[in-house]
Amino acid sequence: MNYQEFIGEMKQAMEQELGNSYQVEVRKIPGFNGQEKTGVTISEKPGQNQIVPVIYLEEVYELFLQKNDLALCVREVLELYREKKQKAEAGELLDLQKLEKWEGVKHSIYPILVSEKENERMKEVYMYRKYLDLLILYVVRVSADGIGTVKITKAMTEQWGITEADLHARAMENLQEDGYTIRDLEQLLDELVLGTEDRAERGSQKDSESRMYVLTNSQKYFGAVGMMLSPQLVKKCIGRKNFYILPSSTHEVLILPDNKKFDAKELIDMVQTVNADCVVPEEKLADHVYYFDWEKRRMAILKKKNLC
Repeated sequence: MNYQEFIGEMKQAMEQELGNSYQVEVRKIPGFNGQEKTGVTISEKPGQNQIVPVIYLEEVYELFLQKNDLALCVREVLELYREKKQKAEAGELLDLQKLEKWEGVKHSIYPILVSEKENERMKEVYMYRKYLDLLILYVVRVSADGIGTVKITKAMTEQWGITEADLHARAMENLQEDGYTIRDLEQLLDELVLGTEDRAERGSQKDSESRMYVLTNSQKYFGAVGMMLSPQLVKKCIGRKNFYILPSSTHEVLILPDNKKFDAKELIDMVQTVNADCVVPEEKLADHVYYFDWEKRRMAILKKKNLC
């Protein structure tokens, strides 16, 4: 069964399972970097004032290819739907009516970073601001875990009666409280594999000048925008040192202190290789490296030349 056949079979099977009290819709969801995903939504009839979560079918199709069990895939999707429904009933999702007024959403607004080049079409519909060669877009978080979001359109700001400056100021204020941290990459990896004692022993033996750090938010979701906070976070962590920012994905960036030993071309080539081999297209942020200079107090795109 190919993917298109799978989508049709899934929709029919879910409609049979749920009955006439529910509506099942399959829709194409435009993503970032020109990507498009297939999502399924389930809503109760009548469907007014419902937050309808999107469940993406690409991941479910992978399960089908492994198990060749359509009924299992239907159960997985319905279980996800019921979990999200329970969260809504427990008040863990933003009340849809609050989206209508600025006072109801302003504490739930956050910025995210995406590539400008790959997302030019977003400018037509969504509120944005340029940052280097990136776009700052804005979202309303509708779930307590910070994962469920609604991108803010120009029409929404008109309804709220606010300007782009109002939106940006509120998003940056909320960003400051979003649990951003910088953590040693090696120790973070050790934490996933080794015990606390082993981690501490290994960490104490490392050369601090050669360490690489991970910067993201507490949700580890669209945390790359923390690079806008990176100077103050880096200063707290490793002092006033110039540093490189390697865009790992839209969810996190890597921080590398400049110890005058790194070749800029090698760093850029490394980012491009990782993007090509390890990052899904929708989550790719940039194919180059950024550099923060404390003397100039400026973030810039690093050129392909040796800075030693």
